[in-house]
Amino acid sequence: MKAITAECTVLARPHEILLSGRLTRIDWVRSGLEEALAGPLPVRTVTGFARRAKAGAQGAALLADGLAGGTCLEVVEASGVTDAEGTVLDYLFVAGADRLRKAAPG
Repeated sequence: MKAITAECTVLARPHEILLSGRLTRIDWVRSGLEEALAGPLPVRTVTGFARRAKAGAQGAALLADGLAGGTCLEVVEASGVTDAEGTVLDYLFVAGADRLRKAAPG
């Protein structure tokens, strides 16, 4: 909830709040989020574009499309993903992370 509030304060003119992911298919989870987020912006659940692909795979496809300059370019630009630095291992905070970092190529 804090992340959504923070995003709404930095975006110039947010139009809506979008819920996505497999947990939004559970009625009580989705309705609880919709109730908690009720306010000036409409809240809606995003439906996938493929019947057989998982939500994470669909998200990865949207990012890949945007990174390639496709129709999702604005989504990628708004997310700031192209400004990211380092590797996923830089943000790994679990036991054994140092061992993984040392073993990683590069």
